[in-house]
Amino acid sequence: MRQLIPYRTLRFVVASPPDVVASTLKTRISNPQGFFPRRTPEPFRGRISAHDFVIWRQIHNRNSFLPVIIGSLRPAGSGCEVNVVMRLHYVVAAFMVFWCCGVLTALLGVVTHAERHPLMFALPLMMLVFGLLLLTLPFKIEADRAERLLSDLFARL
Repeated sequence: MRQLIPYRTLRFVVASPPDVVASTLKTRISNPQGFFPRRTPEPFRGRISAHDFVIWRQIHNRNSFLPVIIGSLRPAGSGCEVNVVMRLHYVVAAFMVFWCCGVLTALLGVVTHAERHPLMFALPLMMLVFGLLLLTLPFKIEADRAERLLSDLFARL
């Protein structure tokens, strides 16, 4: 069941102090300008401050299921600990909850209907499976790519 929830947490321990990590991250993150920002060579877009960041992977197309990457930089000894959370954008999550609730309501209507026909279950059930796959697969693919990029970036520090 945990695999159906588009949410992932990561923890990186880096030998560099938080200010060095933040400055290195700034070189790998572009700041989006406008509704259709121009593509830049940096792998991520978003914002970063001294102790936290909110980014997403920069891609050539639109993907509503692209994870929002929220991270915090905390001092840990002579280095720092980077805690990362990947989640869906709130609007996309709200739409998918609305979608799944609508499909579950239709499925409940079919179940409680007096004249049950086996094929009546098929359409709401297929729509529910489609919604869950649409929710999990694109997020997992993009979260894996972002995790790989972040791992490579933090391994160099």
